[in-house]
Amino acid sequence: MLKPFSKRNKKIIDGVVKNKNIANGYLFSGVSGSFILGAAQYFSMSVNCLNFNEGPCGVCAVCLAFQKGVFADYVVVNPGEGQGKSDSITVDQIRNIQEIVKYGANTPGRMFVVINNSHKLTKQASNAFLKTLEEPAERVSFILLTRNLMDVMPTIKSRCQSMYYPCATKDEMIAYIKKHYKDNEFNEIVERAVGSKELLGRFLETSKIVGVNYISFKDLLNSSKIDRLIFVEKLAKDKNEAQMLLMIWIDELMQAYGDLDWQVINNIELLIENVVQMKYNVNLRLHLESLMLNLV
Repeated sequence: MLKPFSKRNKKIIDGVVKNKNIANGYLFSGVSGSFILGAAQYFSMSVNCLNFNEGPCGVCAVCLAFQKGVFADYVVVNPGEGQGKSDSITVDQIRNIQEIVKYGANTPGRMFVVINNSHKLTKQASNAFLKTLEEPAERVSFILLTRNLMDVMPTIKSRCQSMYYPCATKDEMIAYIKKHYKDNEFNEIVERAVGSKELLGRFLETSKIVGVNYISFKDLLNSSKIDRLIFVEKLAKDKNEAQMLLMIWIDELMQAYGDLDWQVINNIELLIENVVQMKYNVNLRLHLESLMLNLV
């Protein structure tokens, strides 16, 4: 099911496929709710589709293999795979990619290797991957996905064709959910999303809205400082979940207040600062405890 990523970008992808002008490296960037992973799959499927015409046909052997997740020449690399609790893309993962692409595509079409959260490449991994980009294998393309474009190594950026994906609108996401989910599922999803575009985007990208740790910012402010610290114990178990929740709170604050008073501005600045700092090696629990005690 094609997620509602930018129609403008879809037209660009369709044009690239029609002209058969496929580059070795692409860099797709966008915020949560821009569905860049879906765009990468759409691009890869379109290039390999046996009957492409204004988009992939959806019924040929290649399209069916894509939809079932078994197409041999579509590889997705995620941070931490096979690395225990690591949240980075390591040099070992890049070396594994180098082995996979060494002999080119397995099918008559083109192999696509998608590197999800490419801003999490370690320095050593980035340098190793740069060599792979500079010496491309036959009929192999890389698509790097990121929501933190500034953290991608400049030399890698310069060797990729960049495309920015704006966030889908709330109406587009709701229309998509209404079309593809049963009425009772639709009602539950929309109700749990409490009107947040961030929450809807997270659901469509990960098939879950927020884990058991979700609480609205309004409810958080109404809770005692002791309850906030108890909440931190749950939230500190997953850094990605914590980052997402802080981003949802920022979205909630921006939408809920027409006139931003000093307290709202202070809270927004604190949340933004903490989202940025979480990218680095910090003691997550102490970090969140400090944040909770300073929100007003």
